[in-house]
Amino acid sequence: MLNEKLKKNKIIEIAKNLLKVRLKDTINKLLLILFGRKWKIIFINEYPKCGGTWLRYMLEEALLSKGYNTNKKEIKIIKEKHILQRHWLRYTKYAYRTIVIIRDPRDVYNSFYFHENYHNPNQKYKTIFGYDERKIDKENMYSYINSKLLYPELTTPGFSYKVFWDTFKVKKDILFIRYEDLKRDTVRELKKVFEYIGVDVDEDKINEAIKKYDFENMKKKQENADGRKNHVRKGVVGDWQNNFDENTIDLFKKYYNDTIIDMKYEDGEAWGKK
Repeated sequence: MLNEKLKKNKIIEIAKNLLKVRLKDTINKLLLILFGRKWKIIFINEYPKCGGTWLRYMLEEALLSKGYNTNKKEIKIIKEKHILQRHWLRYTKYAYRTIVIIRDPRDVYNSFYFHENYHNPNQKYKTIFGYDERKIDKENMYSYINSKLLYPELTTPGFSYKVFWDTFKVKKDILFIRYEDLKRDTVRELKKVFEYIGVDVDEDKINEAIKKYDFENMKKKQENADGRKNHVRKGVVGDWQNNFDENTIDLFKKYYNDTIIDMKYEDGEAWGKK
C-alpha cells in the first residue's frame, strides 16, 4: 500500500514538472518572438546529444563578464542577454544570433542509447525500444535504433535528426558548428562563435572556460551534484564503431546514408566495412 502511494506521488510529481517545463517553454517562445533581437538572445539549437550543453557551459563562462545569462540546470524564463539552449524546429529566426550545433548521426543515436537506457532510464521507452536486459549493448542497439528511426514521434524530442537537419540546412544567418570540430580545436571554434555574436573575448577567458568544462571536470561536477550516472558520458568522436554490429550498420545505411553524405560525414556507402 505504501509503495503504491509512493508510486502515485512520484507520477504526480513528474506530471507537475512536465507541465512546468511546457509552460516555461511556451512563455520563452513568446518572449523570443517579441524580444529576441532587442534583448540580444543567443540561441543554441541542437538535436539532443550533439554537444549543445557543453557549448552553452563554455559560452556562459566566457561571457559572464559581458552580462550574459543562461539556463543553468533548469529551464528559466529568458531575459535580456540570455543564452538559450533548446531542441526546437522553429523560432530560431527571432533570436539575435542562432548557433546550430551538429554531430555525426551515428554518434548521436549511439549516445542517445546510453542516455535513455542507463543515465535516464524510462520503462515506457525501453518497452518501445525492445530493450532486453539479458542482451549486451551491441545486441540491444539494433532494436533501439530501429524503433528510434521508425517512431521518432514517440520519444524525445518528438522528431528525427533527419528532420532537424533538413529543416536547418537551408536556413540563412545561422552559424553551424560541428561537434567534431569543437572537440578537435575548441579555441578556434569558440572564437568563431564570438566573432559571429559580435563580442570580444580575451583568449585567457576562452582557455579558462575550456579548462573548467572539459569532459572529465563536467563528469566530476555532475557526480558530485546528483550522484547519478553521467549525462556527460564519453563524448568520443566515432564511438558508434564500438557499438554498431553489421545489422545495425545496414539498418542505419537504409534510413540515414543520404543524410550522412549530405552532412559530409561520409562520401558513399562503403563505411562500416571491415
